[in-house]
Amino acid sequence: MRGVRASAELTDSLEVRCRALALIADAATFSHLTAARLCDLPVPGRCGPLGLPLDDEQIEVTCAVLPPRLAGVRGHYGKVGADVRTLDSGLRVTSGARTWAELVPRLGLDDAVVLGDAVLRHGWADLVELTAWAARPGRRGAGRMRAAIPLLEPRTDSPMETRLRLLIVRAGLPKPVANLDVVVDGGWLARPVLPGAADRDRVGQAGSGPPPHRPRAVAARHRPPPGPRGRRLATRDRHRGRRAAPSARDRDPDRARHCQPRHVSPPSGEHRDSKI
Repeated sequence: MRGVRASAELTDSLEVRCRALALIADAATFSHLTAARLCDLPVPGRCGPLGLPLDDEQIEVTCAVLPPRLAGVRGHYGKVGADVRTLDSGLRVTSGARTWAELVPRLGLDDAVVLGDAVLRHGWADLVELTAWAARPGRRGAGRMRAAIPLLEPRTDSPMETRLRLLIVRAGLPKPVANLDVVVDGGWLARPVLPGAADRDRVGQAGSGPPPHRPRAVAARHRPPPGPRGRRLATRDRHRGRRAAPSARDRDPDRARHCQPRHVSPPSGEHRDSKI
């Protein structure tokens, strides 16, 4: 950082660079992506082992006065007010709710839910605060915030757990209850990701519900052909535990009564070409 000297023995890191910038711009509050990285929140982008971004990411600050114009620094003008918290290192960063609201316009819906879950899990904000930011008039990304808020779960422990929950919900299954404590005989047993209490049997029991719907073209492709070859294939599938797709007659018994075979064999004792 230009204008600040540091010992050569000091290891370079994002926190060290932010502390150097804080000496120059003492009124600045670290915000946006820099605040998320300092708080170890899950945000997209690769970082090195020391927390330094690998894609030449700038340090972002927000000031109520003229932001600093330095190389590698991106300044934002705005009043922080009470939306600020101080880290153990002494650095001032924006609150969890404000950091989430400022980053949502840059993120996709899934990444916004992942970041919101982490903010709620650490206790740096609650759903009321996030909803209040989404309700502010003229706020960028307000529509995405309103779409992400119903998908948030404060009890989520990891980003991959959030992404798994989103896959389950989008597949039409009940929303899981994250990290529900299982207590047996007064002792804690586990904390699994369980399905919803109302539909727990539906998800927990394999094969309990109607079979999945398959398009007609797919069902016809899996149906054995007629004739001896089809009977052999059907016998093989039964031995392998498969079941052929039902035909139209099997699905509609009333239709089978009205269907007549193509070739009708003559009664016994009569010949098709007999002459009188």
